[in-house]
Amino acid sequence: MHKKYLVIVVALVISAVAAVGGTAAAQSSGGISSQDIAARDQLIANQENLLNTYRCLFNTDTAAVPGGCPDPDTITPAAAPQNPTQNDLDIRDQLIQNQEALLNTYRCQHNIDTQLVPGGCPTTNTDPPEPDNTAAVRYTAIAAGGGHSCAIAEDRTITCWGFNSDGQADAPAGAYTAIAAGDWYSCAIAEDRTITCWGDSSYGRLDAPAGAYTAIAAGGGRSCAIAEDRTITCWGPSGNERLDPPAGAYTAISSTGGGYSCAIAEDRTITCWGPSAYDQFDPPAGTYTAISAGTDYSCAIAEDRTITCWGFSGNDGRLDAPAGAYTAIAAGGGHSCAIAEDRTITCWGRHFEGQLDAPGGTYTAARS
Repeated sequence: MHKKYLVIVVALVISAVAAVGGTAAAQSSGGISSQDIAARDQLIANQENLLNTYRCLFNTDTAAVPGGCPDPDTITPAAAPQNPTQNDLDIRDQLIQNQEALLNTYRCQHNIDTQLVPGGCPTTNTDPPEPDNTAAVRYTAIAAGGGHSCAIAEDRTITCWGFNSDGQADAPAGAYTAIAAGDWYSCAIAEDRTITCWGDSSYGRLDAPAGAYTAIAAGGGRSCAIAEDRTITCWGPSGNERLDPPAGAYTAISSTGGGYSCAIAEDRTITCWGPSAYDQFDPPAGTYTAISAGTDYSCAIAEDRTITCWGFSGNDGRLDAPAGAYTAIAAGGGHSCAIAEDRTITCWGRHFEGQLDAPGGTYTAARS
């Protein structure tokens, strides 16, 4: 295309884009104001002027130009080259096609001059979809309780959902770094490392200890947390030594609805305490990096990233950990799931309601 013609095309495109920006800004405030209507009409007028300029400059579809094209000698800039190349013609045809499609989209979207749209406007809504604001929320931690769940968002606020008979889903305001969900209550560690609990207050479930903590676990009605000095404190229903954690320094902890807890010490060995009806208090020798306590059995990831399980066998394969290397694990009532190094999920154990049918895809964290 000749440089002269490009000047007027660019000027008209800038005018059209400015009108589009005005329309988008006006629509974002909701409703149709006089400003919306004026911007809409100006945008369509700009598109019509641009399209008609192309038609006249390239002497094509001139019959569609209202009032016809002006005399070629009066067009500024002058008429198109007398001997256009095939590339000129291809550019011309593509420009006109694009402008016609854009103009007809505006006509249908704003319901104006729709009789000029070839074939008419589609019957479906042509308005742009509303933005999905929920898709923008991302989470960094999650916990599941007896009938409710809670998660920590990237801004460190907590959202809970599910059963809320005792306020266990009424998350407190503030910023938090870790969360645990029990049967009818929840607890979380705030940014200042203090603990807050909410929900059912019976048997001291909500009586979180003072001090600063780095990790927390909840199971049944009893909770335990690792303090900054790496010692363990527990609270909630007493009995069966469930509130008597071992001395020493620990780095990870897990509790279960069965009433017992397990923790990984600084030397990466495992210790368990609380009521024991089976062999869940006989953790394997070795060093471990992650642990999860199920109802009556436990599983842990060793330093070589293999998995070992121990406790009640249940004759359902719950102790039959898969071979391979894993980075995260979660043990439940009779089945467990783990995330492999390739970020896929593998599950094993009890299987009567599809609990071993792990979804495809890749994942980064596991929690039961």
